[in-house]
Amino acid sequence: EVTEKIVADFSNEQHRGVLRSIPYEYENGKKVRIDYESAVDAEGNSWSVDPYIEYGYLNIPMKTHDDSYSSEIETFILKYTVDNAINYFPDENRDEFYWNVNGTDWPVKTNSVTATIHLPKEVEVQLKCYTGEYGAEGYDCKWQQDGKTINFLTTRNFEQYENLTVVIGLPHGILQEPSLIKKAWWILLDNKGILIAPL
Repeated sequence: EVTEKIVADFSNEQHRGVLRSIPYEYENGKKVRIDYESAVDAEGNSWSVDPYIEYGYLNIPMKTHDDSYSSEIETFILKYTVDNAINYFPDENRDEFYWNVNGTDWPVKTNSVTATIHLPKEVEVQLKCYTGEYGAEGYDCKWQQDGKTINFLTTRNFEQYENLTVVIGLPHGILQEPSLIKKAWWILLDNKGILIAPL
C-alpha cells in the first residue's frame, strides 16, 4: 500500500495540477501491478483524475475539476496498491524491497524527498539509498530505523529528473511471496496478446 504526498508550489508559474508517472515495466522484463485508489488535496477534496497507461508507465494526472489554474501551494495525496514489487532470493535466504520514491521524470527542482516504510515486523535489515538522475549512484541521503518503521530522507535539494531510491534487504520469509497460481495469472495477463494470436 503506497501513499504519496506531493507538495507543489505554483506561485511562480500557474498550473492546473501535476502528472505522476509510475513505471510498471522494467528493463529486466519485470512488471509490477499498480492499482490506483484515490487522489485528494490537503482537505480531503478529490482531484480530477484520469489515469492512462503509456510506454510502460501508469500516468496519473491530478488536476482541478474545472481546468482552472492555481497559483498557490497545492497538496496532492495519492494512494495506490502495488503487487509484484518485491525481489525474492530464496536460495540466498534474503528478499529485497527496491523502490524509486519520486522517479526520474520530474522536470522541476525538488526541495526534499522523504520515504517512510512500515515493515510487517521488526527484523534486522540491510539498508541502502541512492540519489541522482537515472543510472546515478549518489549517496545524498540517510536513514533511521525505529522498530518496524524505516525513514529515508535526502540531504540536499534535487535538480530536475533526480530521484531517491531506497533498498531494504530482509531475511527470506518475512514477506509473503505470491502463490504460483497468482504468478501464473500475472503471466497470462502480461502475455494475453501472444496467447490470443494463435486462436
